Amino acid sequence: MSGSNPWFRNRALAILAGAVAVVTAPREVSAIPAFARKYRTSCATCHVAFPKLNAFGEAYRIAGYHVPGGDEQFVKDEPVEMGSEAWKRVWPKGIWPSSIPWIPPVAVRATGGFVSDLTGLGESSNPDGKHSFVFPAALNLYAAGTLAEDVSLWSGVHLFRNGEWGELGKLHLSFSNLLDRWVPRQLFNLRIGLFVPGSVAFDHHRNVTFGTPIFATANAIDGVPGGIGHAHGSGGAAGGHGAHGGGAAAGAVSYSGAFALGSAQVGAELYGLILPRWEYLVGAVNGNGAAIDDNNAKDVYGRMRVKIGGMAFDGTDPDAGEAPAEAEPRLRDTQGWVDDSVILGASGYWGRHRTSSTTTTEHKLLDSLGNLVVRADGKAATVTEEATTSWSTDVIRAGGDIQATWRDFELLGMAVWGRDSNPRGDGEPVSSLVTMGQLDWVTPWHFLISTVRYESALFFGHAGHAPDDRHQLVAGLTALVRANIRIQIEGQVDLVRDPAREVRDHVALVIDAGF
Repeated sequence: MSGSNPWFRNRALAILAGAVAVVTAPREVSAIPAFARKYRTSCATCHVAFPKLNAFGEAYRIAGYHVPGGDEQFVKDEPVEMGSEAWKRVWPKGIWPSSIPWIPPVAVRATGGFVSDLTGLGESSNPDGKHSFVFPAALNLYAAGTLAEDVSLWSGVHLFRNGEWGELGKLHLSFSNLLDRWVPRQLFNLRIGLFVPGSVAFDHHRNVTFGTPIFATANAIDGVPGGIGHAHGSGGAAGGHGAHGGGAAAGAVSYSGAFALGSAQVGAELYGLILPRWEYLVGAVNGNGAAIDDNNAKDVYGRMRVKIGGMAFDGTDPDAGEAPAEAEPRLRDTQGWVDDSVILGASGYWGRHRTSSTTTTEHKLLDSLGNLVVRADGKAATVTEEATTSWSTDVIRAGGDIQATWRDFELLGMAVWGRDSNPRGDGEPVSSLVTMGQLDWVTPWHFLISTVRYESALFFGHAGHAPDDRHQLVAGLTALVRANIRIQIEGQVDLVRDPAREVRDHVALVIDAGF
């Protein structure tokens, strides 16, 4: 019987408890409970299941966190006026008046669960796996809202994450409807600060799954970095190799500065709607995600999207918001995911990065006469030395994507080609092709949402220079216990069953709440 088989029992426990290690890495979202308090509406107004936006939530984001067409009739949180409206008539001889929310627009999000690291369970040198309760796995503080007319702020701070305290995730200001006296509204909008560049086809912070999609972290040094769950960018250590002469032990080489599409970066974006169904975006960022740039070059990128059917990007739709004369104005908060439409997108990214490597070697310690120094325990004394070098790497990414919605189903598909000219500093370029296909289904029980995703990363280069390819399947089921509380079970299967490689199968059981 299966109950008498230790391996089967461990496997079953692991699959049930899962690699809930996904919970050890939280994600930013693009709408928070502070917005629900402002309008006194359900999270379902803007979300399929938080943090995944529906069509109205996307229009709300593009409009600078304003209800498309005007906030006035929907806002229930009475703002604090900062100056008289009369000052508008004498501007620029006076300060333009503004208002701020009566209730500070802040929110808290917490995640936790039971963690089981299933890295190659039954197939690697760690057949027992690792199981432990983790709560909180993450505690995040968000502040977002309008600071003034057509000016908004978004910030996200990881108060606690991965066992460490304090880390800034995102912080940016948005200025909407620039030059709207002379050009149509929403033609020119500006975002400045720390954010994930808009060249990403689907922002992984707004995906319904906890496990970060491959396209967000894949890079030409690490390939797809190890570990389960959400990660910000890449550039972690890579395995070292090679022996060093002079009595040194084998050197360990670690790299930093690898480029990944999902890394938050510092810069500015100009975006807007050419037409209600045509969106453009262009931007320039420092590169490498550093607040202080490490070279004079700036990374530049662009993106274009067109929507066929459904609600337009500017929110024009007869059911987007209802304000009947005989009733209080309200926002639709049922079946917001229904938006029969197709969105086609194309993007490109060009940049130059400073990449570095640190080689760590261990030498036997000799005295002034050349004799080996021996410690009190009889072992040879050693000294560790580090040597760091850096170089420039040109990166190119170009891709296309599709987002198709029909009734209760949504299909996401994308492909991104890339080339890094010199990722490891040896003059050898590496090319890549990252693909993803994801199907989300809002079941007949609307509080249940299922997801299945196939994704891959292929790397091309001379032998020994290109990272390993990755192919994996992800499936999950999300239950909205309440509009702001969800429980999720999610599994990942590594489709490359190579005995020489580490297999990354996992299942996750997570609780996620925001208030």
